[in-house]
Amino acid sequence: MFSEEQLHEIHEKMLIEVQKSSGRIDRVYFCPDIDDISDCRKPNTGMALEAKRDFPEIDFSKVFIVGDSLSDMEFGKKLEMKRVYISRNNNILMNPLNIDFDYNFSSLKDFAEGCKNLILD
Repeated sequence: MFSEEQLHEIHEKMLIEVQKSSGRIDRVYFCPDIDDISDCRKPNTGMALEAKRDFPEIDFSKVFIVGDSLSDMEFGKKLEMKRVYISRNNNILMNPLNIDFDYNFSSLKDFAEGCKNLILD
């Protein structure tokens, strides 16, 4: 576990690397709570709704959630996002709730290489 200050340092390094690659991140959201019933903990939608308040132009139906956990996919489903499941080591088979997703890749690298073929409308 690391401190909130360390998390901010990680975010800062990430933002610098994204900018170096001509990318852009408008804001980073995180949930400091450890209680799963907290509104900001996935699969609850608190952080996404906070982002929508900050950026009203967000259309969740055009947003991709990319994650390696079923709670990521459940979060995306609640907001009607396009869901990309990164299923390392065939963890796709360990889906007792049968939570669905739109796309499946074995790694983030595979997703990055294949995302140009995804339906973006």
